[in-house]
This record gives sequence, C-alpha cells and structure tokens, in this order.
Amino acid sequence: MKKIYYLSIAILAFSLLIYCSPDPTNASLSHNGESQEFSFSMSDKQYIQTAPLDEKLDYKRHHLNNLADWLLDNNDEFTEIVLDEISNGNDRIPIDTIYSRMNNIQPSSVSIVDFELALDAFTELDSIDYYPAISVYDVQKFTNATTKPIYAIEDYDEENQIERAVAYGEDARGNFSQIAQSMDETTHGNENIVRLVVVACEGLSVNYKSPTRSCNGSGGSSGGGGTTFFKLRVNKMTIKDLKEIWPFRSDIHIKGYKFYGLPTGSGQCGLPVIGGSNCYSYDGNRIVKWKRSWQNTERTQNYTLANFASSSDVNQTIFYVIFENDVWPAPKKTAQYNFPNGHYRQIEFNSYESSYSQEILSMDQNNTYGFSYAKTFSTDQNDIKYNLNFGL
Repeated sequence: MKKIYYLSIAILAFSLLIYCSPDPTNASLSHNGESQEFSFSMSDKQYIQTAPLDEKLDYKRHHLNNLADWLLDNNDEFTEIVLDEISNGNDRIPIDTIYSRMNNIQPSSVSIVDFELALDAFTELDSIDYYPAISVYDVQKFTNATTKPIYAIEDYDEENQIERAVAYGEDARGNFSQIAQSMDETTHGNENIVRLVVVACEGLSVNYKSPTRSCNGSGGSSGGGGTTFFKLRVNKMTIKDLKEIWPFRSDIHIKGYKFYGLPTGSGQCGLPVIGGSNCYSYDGNRIVKWKRSWQNTERTQNYTLANFASSSDVNQTIFYVIFENDVWPAPKKTAQYNFPNGHYRQIEFNSYESSYSQEILSMDQNNTYGFSYAKTFSTDQNDIKYNLNFGL
C-alpha cells in the first residue's frame, strides 16, 4: 500500500508541476536579471490587438528587446551587413533582411525561436503588416566604433503621456540591460546609436528586398502611372515642431478624401484620392521622413494629393489631415470635419501627438461654402508651414 501511496503522490506532484509551469511565451527574463511574467502570451496576436495600451507596450518592448539582445550578440556580422546596405542607399533596413544575409550566427541568450517570433510579432496587427527595422543615427560613428552600439527604442510613458527613447545595450559585465530610461541629445549625442523601430512597408528603404516578405518600400504617391493628369500637390513644407523624440526622425503622413460638392451623410472618410490612403489604414500615406536637421527649413515635397482629368474639374471638395505618424500601438486620434449642410466626416489616424493640419478645401475658387481655394492654398501655423499647387 505504501508503494501505491508514494507513487500516487509523485504522479500528483509531477502533474501539478506541469500544470503550473508558465507558458514560455508568457514569461520573459527582464534583461536586468529579474524574471518578468505577463498575463498573456507573447505569441497571441489576436488578443494583443484589443488589449489595453500598457499590455501592447509590454508586447512591443519584449519583442524589440529580444531583437536588440540577439543583434548585439551578433554585432560583428551585423555591422558588416548594415554598412553594406547603407552603401547601397538603404537607410532604414528590415532586420529580416539582415538576418537573411547572416552566415556566421553566434550563440545568444535569446533563442532562435524567440528571435524569429520577434521578427514576425508585428505582422497582421490591425490588418497591417509592420516590420522591425534599424537605422543608424550617425554613420561615421557607427563605422569607426570600437565598442558595440546602444539601441534606441521608442517608448511611451502612459503616466505622464509623453514619448521617450529608451536606451539598451551591454553593461560592464556584458549583459543586455537598460542603459537610460529617457535619452537626450546632451547626454547621448556622442554615442554610437542604432535606432530600432517598427514600421509599415512604406517606412522602409526604397530598395528593400527580402526573401521572406512581400513588402517593398515606397516613397509616396506616384501620381498615376502613364496617364496624364492635372495634379494637386503638397509643394513646399517647413516643419517647425518635429513632434518626435530625439534621436528619431519625424514621419510626416497624410490621410485625405473628397466629395463632389458636399457629403450627403455623416461618417468616416469619403471618396478616395490618390495620395490620401485607405480609410482603415490609420497610418495614412507618408509624405516624407523629416530629418531632425531639417527643422525650421523649407523643403520641396511635390507630393501628389489628388489627380484630375481636367484643369476645369472644379466641383470637388478635398479634406485631409497631416500628422506625425506613430505606428502600432499608438492610439487612434480623430480629426472631425463639419460641413455647412449639417453633416460631418471623420478621419482616424495613429499618433501620440496632435495633428499638424486639418483642412477642408474646394477646387472651386468661387465656392459658396467659405472653403479656401485648393489650387493656391497656403498656411503658416505654429507647427507647420506649407502650400499646395496645381498643374501637370
């Protein structure tokens, strides 16, 4: 009887051990040596899309930390590949591309399984594929560095409702750890910095090619292929407030739509325009990646917002929002447009910041609605100055 009793206890204990063991995708070793457990699986994309913002931020931190840790363990080959990509004109490089080129992978505290999980962690979120990518803050410092870089990762402080750049790297013992909770140019401006970001397709380098992804970077609207159109363009632009934390660039995006005359009902978006974005793409379309050194300087964009078959096609109302795009998990903001017939339209966009510009314009110079004339529109606001032009 004793043997049966002890055997039963052993089986029960073993069963409890298995039952109580955490799902490995639910737990993470914080890189300060302490175990951190999450109440959700780090591979559960269906859950994370509707999770509260704090859990979405934990998800992002977990996967980007794993990527940065693994890349630091493979820094020699990583550096060689990145410099080659930069020499070929690619300044924002998908980590998937770097990984596909590696031939001498080194042992790492992050397993290949967790690394590859992190590579794919941001695809199919809110019906959009996002990709982890890197860009080098100072190519000369990166080229001449004798020590490993520090990784700058965009983060969000929910309590104070501000963006911040968190620095990660190796400590004196060679362990991956957080170096600074909030980076600034005075303290970290002379460091060898690699920016680790999550971007949609058009935020990647124009020459991006990958054997495992069907995404190619693009620089904005092409303006309609071989057909000749009259174009309404965002012409010259000056960004006064970058609306982005150091050391990251500002992604200046736009979402825009049109109506013939006025809308006949209220709701989301409107008829599409070529440079205006799908209604349910909350990142909109990129006008330009604005370098920090360009702040308060005028630069020509010639971004095509809308095409017209004729220069006399006047019965159209254009409305749009220009904003600094922060990708997932940045919350959606809403721009509302109230029309004189009592209807309204809304455009939702992803950003931690307020928009740069929200406008309703008419293609008819003599419109009776009080809308500004689109073909010669210009505005000089606190955060932005720009104008539109019209022509072939």
